[in-house]
Formats: sequence, C-alpha cells, structure tokens
Amino acid sequence: MKAALLYIIGASFFVLMALVSHAKPTKFKHATDLSYGANESQKLDVVFPKASTPAPVVVFFHGGSWRWGVKDFYRDIGEEFAKEGVVFVLAEYRLFPEVRFPSFVEDAAAAVKWTRDNVALYHGDPERIFLMGHSSGAHIVSHLAMNERYLTDVGGGFSWIKGAVGLSGPYTFQPSTEWLYRDVFDPLAASPKVVPITLVDGDEPPFLVLHGRHDWLVEVKQAEDFAQRIRSKGGKVSLRIYNFHGHFSMMRRATSWYLWPQGILKDILSFMDGKPISDPDGEPG
Repeated sequence: MKAALLYIIGASFFVLMALVSHAKPTKFKHATDLSYGANESQKLDVVFPKASTPAPVVVFFHGGSWRWGVKDFYRDIGEEFAKEGVVFVLAEYRLFPEVRFPSFVEDAAAAVKWTRDNVALYHGDPERIFLMGHSSGAHIVSHLAMNERYLTDVGGGFSWIKGAVGLSGPYTFQPSTEWLYRDVFDPLAASPKVVPITLVDGDEPPFLVLHGRHDWLVEVKQAEDFAQRIRSKGGKVSLRIYNFHGHFSMMRRATSWYLWPQGILKDILSFMDGKPISDPDGEPG
C-alpha cells in the first residue's frame, strides 16, 4: 500500500458522499449529535427502526486516513440497516493532528460504552452490539476487536461485542514505512502493536472481512492475509472478496437499492444472524 494512494482515502470524501447520498422512505428515526465525551468531535448519531422490539446494533466508524471524515457521509448506509431492523450508530472521533494513535481507538471504545449504556433508549439490544468500520475505520475496529484493553479501560471487554466487520481495511499496514502516516502514529509508528494482524490470537470476537478485488488504495492481499492469520490461530472469520468493486464502491454496494442482487448488506445481516455468508471465501467470476 503506497503512501500517496493512502492519502487519497481522505481526499476523496466528496466522491464517497456522492455514492451514498440518496433519499429513502421513512421507516426509521434519527437522533443526532449525541455526545459520548467532552470533545466536540466525540459525537454520534443513532438511526433506529420505528418498531420497538429490541434490535441488534451496529456501531460504525468512518474512514478518512485518521485525518478526515464525518458521520454524515454514511447516514443513509445507516438508514438501509435501520430499514432491516438494525439500530445503526455512526460515531465520530478525534482526528490527527489533534490527537495521534491510539486516541482514535480509545474514542471508539468510549463510543461503544455509550452505546452499551444508552442504546436501549433507541430500541437497541445492548447484548447484541457489532462493530463495523470502513478503511481507517476498519483499522480502528480491528484494534477494538483484537486488543481487549481498550474495552476493559471503559469497564467492559470482548463480552460486549458479538462480532466485528471490516470493509477495505489496512490490516497489515506498517505506518513507519509510510512517511505520510508516521506522524499519525508516532511515537508508536514502528511498533508491531499498531499493525492489526500482529494482534490476532484466536480469542477475539468473530470477524467478517470484506474487500473489493479492485481496491487500489488498500490491496486485497491485506484482507486475505488478515483472515488467514485469524484462521491459523483458531479464530472465527469469514472473508468475502467482491470482484467488481474497489475502495469506495464497497460502501455503495452496502445499500439494498444497488444493482447487485447479492450485496454487502445481505452478507453483513447474515453474519449478524450467525448464518454462513454466501460464498464465504470469495466471489467467483
């Protein structure tokens, strides 16, 4: 993964916003700009079904190279999940240069704690919380799901998490070799502990790894190697490679209105239900 290409992740948010901005019928409600911490960036939105039955919950962390990104770009992804009966929490977190790693992950843990404590108010089941992230958000999710100390620091643990979903994540990325990202991770940039694949021990929550074959920002081999490491340690993982997608179109495919009959949304819902996803080792053709 080249530094110049990674930089485009953050610079391309207007493209991503165009991919995910579509009007939807109202089958859900919104609660916006809820604070889970004292900092202005520590806010989240909740998109939740109108039905009052306790629903499974997804806590989502946006991408943006740890430098950019807002929850609003992904709101209608949350609406698609809410229409399927899922409470969707979109969390923002402090970004570089205000903070450095591991503050992003610590903020994410605080957002999970807030969700655990409050999601019942929005018809969510606090015993069925899943993590989900795209790009650098998937990097954050992998740290939450692989290093329990972040959750224990806020009074919880892996028992809070039913599973984790990473989309287009940089799981083998070593920031010390990428000059654009050394500052984001210093003084830990050279530490293997910042690289998610090194944290795998087989005891982490189940993981769903989703990636586009044509991702030229984060190479697909990172997803393949990450999933293989989890398998080799005896952990639970499903890998799904989408042959017709790249880095940003992966997020568009998550929505049910998209052309493809077998979409990411369906695969994630199957994973959350404890069902095998279709063709778990990749997409043929």
